[in-house]
Amino acid sequence: MCVIGGVAMAQQSPLYSSYSASEFSVNPAFTGIYDYIPIHFVYRNQWSGMSESPSTSTFSGHSAIDDNHGVGLVFQSDEFGLVEKTFTSLTYGYRTPVSLDYNMSFGLGARLGQLSFRTSDVILHDEVDLAFDNQDQSAFNVDLSFGWAIYSDDLLAGISVDNLMQSDLKLGSRAIEENIIEREYKVFGHYYVELNNLYDFALEPSMLMRFNEAGDFQADVNVNMVYQDFVYAGLMYRVQDAFGMSAGFRGRKFSCGYIYEFNTSDLSDHNSGSHEIFVGINLEKTRSSQNNRWYDRHKSGDWSNGNGIFSR
Repeated sequence: MCVIGGVAMAQQSPLYSSYSASEFSVNPAFTGIYDYIPIHFVYRNQWSGMSESPSTSTFSGHSAIDDNHGVGLVFQSDEFGLVEKTFTSLTYGYRTPVSLDYNMSFGLGARLGQLSFRTSDVILHDEVDLAFDNQDQSAFNVDLSFGWAIYSDDLLAGISVDNLMQSDLKLGSRAIEENIIEREYKVFGHYYVELNNLYDFALEPSMLMRFNEAGDFQADVNVNMVYQDFVYAGLMYRVQDAFGMSAGFRGRKFSCGYIYEFNTSDLSDHNSGSHEIFVGINLEKTRSSQNNRWYDRHKSGDWSNGNGIFSR
């Protein structure tokens, strides 16, 4: 009885490793920082080989309105076992130059989420278990996120806070006051380092740290080797959880990537790793913003010759 009555904590938000390619999903302050419209789709199958393991799909897009303002949209669906979580987030970003080479931005997101539990699919050992009434249950919650970022042609970094309101969840007729969504803090960094002594190559280290007010902490580190700002391959590490390998390419109009992870935790004996696929499409805009400096070399640098979809 003491064990059953203990406190149980679990991860609130889904994992994904392609955060350096889809930074807008991490921080609303990245809304509208490009002078084109990036549309991204990410699919992740976590712990492949385990029955009803988590699978996550994320669709996002954002656009600059003018030199200072931007709007965006994120939709995410996360399924594991009999539980499904979905949310839709609308974001607004304001950006302004702080020097000749650096810009600063702020972002705010409004999120509508739903948690569903398929009670009708539960297989009961005791058919008269009063905790299950054969009726699927769902709960809605509304919350806010806020972010700050600084960026240049080579650096992109920011801090964000999700679940500012710490809204609670109520499934069915059971009200549990302690069942709140904890605030989650994220620190993100991505840097581009040209290798002057190794022609046409560059390094792109990136990291994402996440922690919440319940005391949970997680840190990811990625390092990619990039050739002509087009083809890349690299390694990733999630502290006390997983190693991984990534590969992909990014054109002016189209990009895609793949990440494979293998567990280092006790779960490694029960699954064959995690798979993640990233696909991006860039829609051109007729008006360029003076504040959209991040990855400016991707548009007019040494590798931007040609007009094909796969051209740099």
